[in-house]
Amino acid sequence: MASVHIANYVDMAYMFNITSGVGRGRANQRLDVMLIQYLLSQAMNEQASGSTTTWNHILPPDLVGGLNQDGICGDKTQRAIDFYQAFRNGHSTRSDANRMDIQFKVAQDGAIDPWRFPVAMNFGFTTSQLSRTDTLVTLCYDAAKSRDFVSMNFSQMHPDLRRLLCAH
Repeated sequence: MASVHIANYVDMAYMFNITSGVGRGRANQRLDVMLIQYLLSQAMNEQASGSTTTWNHILPPDLVGGLNQDGICGDKTQRAIDFYQAFRNGHSTRSDANRMDIQFKVAQDGAIDPWRFPVAMNFGFTTSQLSRTDTLVTLCYDAAKSRDFVSMNFSQMHPDLRRLLCAH
């Protein structure tokens, strides 16, 4: 079942987690899939160029409006997972707190598995590359840049999921 954890990492105060994997060859439990669909719909890539910062959704162009949070890992959800993993491996993102770009590396296997505590995220100032195989951690990091995530309203989150995770 989906869950939330206080993270207190740079640029991210909390992270969501799933019980079992979502995507190709995974259990694809309803609430876990709904959480991944929400996070994929919220994931933003931040780029800074001089004094200009841009944020773009990390979804295939035809899905930029977001995924239907139906809890079913169908073709669109699978395509969004594949796209996210390929995008994240090929693009850096901006860390506002560290004032540097970070290059995440994730497993490009078409699946998102639960992260296990502790999460060994290393945002060192001496390197601009963060090598990880933990797609869910990077997905939470990218979703944490969205207005819905930052506001903690979670108005874009399916009500069943919001009741479970946010006690609303």
